[in-house]
Amino acid sequence: MYGLVNWTTLPSTEMPADRSNLVLVVTLSCCLLSMTLCLVSTGISRLMSQCWTSGRLLMLYHTRGYSGKLRHCGIDGLTLAWIESFLTGRSQRVIVHGVCSSWSPVLSAVPQRTVLGPLLFLIYINDLPDCVMSRVRLFADDCLIYHEIHHLEDQLALQNELDILEQWANKWGMQFNPGKCKILSISRSTPLHRFYSLCGTVLQNTDEARYLGINLSKDLQWGNHIQSTAAKSSSTLGLLKRNLSKCPQKLREQAYISLIRSRLEYCAEVWDPYLIKDINILEGIQRRAARFVIQDLSHFTSVSSLLKDLNWAPLKDRR
Repeated sequence: MYGLVNWTTLPSTEMPADRSNLVLVVTLSCCLLSMTLCLVSTGISRLMSQCWTSGRLLMLYHTRGYSGKLRHCGIDGLTLAWIESFLTGRSQRVIVHGVCSSWSPVLSAVPQRTVLGPLLFLIYINDLPDCVMSRVRLFADDCLIYHEIHHLEDQLALQNELDILEQWANKWGMQFNPGKCKILSISRSTPLHRFYSLCGTVLQNTDEARYLGINLSKDLQWGNHIQSTAAKSSSTLGLLKRNLSKCPQKLREQAYISLIRSRLEYCAEVWDPYLIKDINILEGIQRRAARFVIQDLSHFTSVSSLLKDLNWAPLKDRR
């Protein structure tokens, strides 16, 4: 389910004549360039999600009531019984330095590292957008709700929908992680400010939020995203130089294409730079990579000739 996201399929939206804000809780598209947005990035989790190494999500949920969701999706009979058997009757224990704890029943869990687990989780949260009137976007354990704000009533309506989402989470044994929630307001004018809360926690306002690998700023400029992408790519290139300098040229080229160029082009349809300085930053990464691949560090060698020998088109042309 993870992969490149097409950010250009949503319809474009014109900026209203009056001052407006758009409040979002997890996803954003480049079609909203002319609007004021307030993003809140959230993660859905269970209370025991702290047990998972990444701290993101432990796919735990009660089997009680889950059968109804499966039936709603047309899953019944032997298939439903098989899934219920997959989810129930399990126990677990912890081993630390060879010492084992006693076995404890797992009352609300899906076995980790399974193919079926993520699918069952998606079915479990699939009805979340139906609870609110605002537009909601779900991706894995991330949830985004966004709402256009013109007046105080719109702000109150959004807060009410955040409360409804909290009630949904409590009903189904889930929990939003307010510590990872961010609010991003995007506007051509001074946005209408309000403190929004979720799960008893006031959500933090930010000038920039990262979602699906894209850095979104309050003015929808992409300079910070390009700087961040270039810095990570430069770091990866340094890693390749230290570890693959003695490898064949074909392997070095493949490493660059798969580990660096893929990052430089990720969702480029959204942030394709138009400023010369941003274009040169990205092209500089590829020019350094060309020297690494061919292993020609001489200052007297033209990098353009190296790029021609490798048959690498400029990144701006590939975008």
